Amino acid sequence: MEVSMATTNTAGEPEAFKYLKTSDSDERMEGSKKVSEDEEQALKVRFQEWMNKFNRNYKDEAEKAYRFEVFKSTVQYVEKFNAEQVKKYGCCECTLGTNKFADLTMEEALNKFARGKRSRQ
Repeated sequence: MEVSMATTNTAGEPEAFKYLKTSDSDERMEGSKKVSEDEEQALKVRFQEWMNKFNRNYKDEAEKAYRFEVFKSTVQYVEKFNAEQVKKYGCCECTLGTNKFADLTMEEALNKFARGKRSRQ
């Protein structure tokens, strides 16, 4: 996921990080949008297309289901962020999308790619 680093929070992280799921118990995702059956099906198709594009394979259906939930949270965040940008600025100052990291939680991404140790508070 592409994130603008322009605005940061008190922890020095990009403000865009506030909605990203860091774990199953991440309280920031408690209010994540419930989707209709049609939307859920469309997201499953989008996830499969994304998996094909980035050559993703999972060890079993349980992992695939978990990664779908993370992907779904990412898509919801991206759509919310982009809509807020349009509402706030009349256009998207920056546009987020789903890249090859869309199935990783923020915690996983930070552990995998951040230099040094980062503590999540």
